[in-house]
Amino acid sequence: MSNKIQSREEELNEISTLKNYLNDFDNKKVDINKIIPEKFEKDNDENNHVFFINLCANLRAKNYRIEISNEQHTKMIAGRIVPAIANTTAIITGFACLQLLTLLNSEDISLVKNCYFDSATNLYQFNNPSDVIHMEDQEYNPLIDGPSIAVPKGWTVWDIINIKGPMTCQEFIEYFKNKYDVNILGIASNFQSIIQLFMPSKEQKLPLRIEEIYEKNNVLKKKQKSLWLEISGERNNVHVVMPKIKYTFK
Repeated sequence: MSNKIQSREEELNEISTLKNYLNDFDNKKVDINKIIPEKFEKDNDENNHVFFINLCANLRAKNYRIEISNEQHTKMIAGRIVPAIANTTAIITGFACLQLLTLLNSEDISLVKNCYFDSATNLYQFNNPSDVIHMEDQEYNPLIDGPSIAVPKGWTVWDIINIKGPMTCQEFIEYFKNKYDVNILGIASNFQSIIQLFMPSKEQKLPLRIEEIYEKNNVLKKKQKSLWLEISGERNNVHVVMPKIKYTFK
């Protein structure tokens, strides 16, 4: 019974220590533009890197009833990650360079291979990559729970629709209607809605340029000239599936 009480006291002490550690960070006093990423260093006890990781790991472990760890064990695990990542990266880079050398000496695309390897058992396997998938019309598309039309027919994940702007939302919608016979229902970029045709706000947005609407909630870099757009649309009341759209506004 005493062990359980002691364990509970230790847990509360760890939670209290972590709270005090986090309370030292006041986000209201921090200038985001002056934040500098800090390189992880496990061997310097004064930076509290391992201390913080150990506390967070133990709190999570207790939530899921996993055996807790001490700081030395945490440091040992963290130390193994760097060489593991470095070795894997070196192997992948080496195979990628071999493929580039192959392509430099031959135009035979069949020589390009997929590679599976397990460095722990020294296992390396090469096989032919699967053929690229060509999008076709579907009577039932599980992603949208209904039929879909591929526009243009047979497009692949490597295809891009390039749109030269600048364009207003109205011009963009008319362009797709005239060229692809697609009725646009909505436009988005980077998971942010640009315009939705079923919303009352569409009347205000239709005469505005796409990048103007996007810039209201995002910062466009000075050298940025384009946006990646996703659209939802239909043809004859059937959902259309289209490639990525690169909209160049400069």
